[in-house]
Amino acid sequence: MKRFLFLSALASVALAGCVNDEAMEVTSKASDQKITFNAPVVSGLTRAVAGEQPVTDDENGNKLVYSTDENFRVYAQWDKDGGFESWITSNNDNRAIYMSDIEVAYDNSVNGWSSDAVEGGSVYYWPKTGALTFAAYSPSDVSNFVHSYSEAGLSVTDFTVKAATADQYDFMYSSRSKNRTASTGGTSYSGVDINFKHALSSIKFKVAKAAEYTGTTIRVKQVTILNAYSQGDFAESKSATEASWTGHALPVDYAVKNNVDNQELTTTTAVPLEGANDVILLPQAFNHESEVVSIKVDYSIQNGNGPELAQTKTLPLVVTEGDENRYYTDKDGNGISEWKMGKRYIYTITIGLEKIYFSPEVAEWVDVTVTPDLTI
Repeated sequence: MKRFLFLSALASVALAGCVNDEAMEVTSKASDQKITFNAPVVSGLTRAVAGEQPVTDDENGNKLVYSTDENFRVYAQWDKDGGFESWITSNNDNRAIYMSDIEVAYDNSVNGWSSDAVEGGSVYYWPKTGALTFAAYSPSDVSNFVHSYSEAGLSVTDFTVKAATADQYDFMYSSRSKNRTASTGGTSYSGVDINFKHALSSIKFKVAKAAEYTGTTIRVKQVTILNAYSQGDFAESKSATEASWTGHALPVDYAVKNNVDNQELTTTTAVPLEGANDVILLPQAFNHESEVVSIKVDYSIQNGNGPELAQTKTLPLVVTEGDENRYYTDKDGNGISEWKMGKRYIYTITIGLEKIYFSPEVAEWVDVTVTPDLTI
């Protein structure tokens, strides 16, 4: 099972003891109603889990249901009088950290996600008074994940996107479910509604021929994204309406296809690139300090039974001409100068061929007088 990780985990070592003591004090007043979570809804049209398909797929890109095979992590703050304003960094009589980086898993008995469905996990119950505000992140298990929590919310240092596209995962953070007092609000499942947002960008490729080329075969070998930053720092905003990436570093080349099969182009209609993963990368501008982000296409051309000739073409995503930059555009004609969070960018690679043809000319005759005469 491919795992995910991303929530609001607030516990520093210094805070941990205080959090545990006060959370226990609040729990002693709890009701007998177990806290459960609705299957998170993913905003934006992209895979919820690498290598797995979503349960539903809204063509308008509104919602995708999170897989029941996946776990995520939860942070909850208790407010005595409700009225959540921001995350706290220390507990007091009116506010306390109730759940800190707690892993939850799908619980068939409640048709939702709960903490005791995780092996070795404990049950969390609703407090009798006050209200809870929740945030979550996915996946629940991520390598190279250094995170902290503050008033503004979640921040991650040196988040690194894996170089092998088959090993990448969708890093998500949730909106805040504020001032809740019961496991209600879900749609597809039961429990507190958790609405995830994509922190990364998704890149997808299609391929096509520019025309029908009689007697000629075009095969796509590989598509590679060149010079894309692989590491950065993520920061959530205090309002949770915005988030950003900074500190971009470590440019990497990402090979998109994950097998050795050559895809023969048979139609002028764009089709998905075979054997390819939807690449999930850091949001970033294309114009880097030394090089620009580019797409390299390796393909071949074969005429009849002749030799298969290897071809390579590199296409920069930004071209500088004088003082102006030129970009590819979206359907409305807006230049795309960067990949943004929560966006899936679909590039169609169209391969065209130029027919070989000739322009014959005949040079003037050069007169040469031959001597002696031919005498019979």
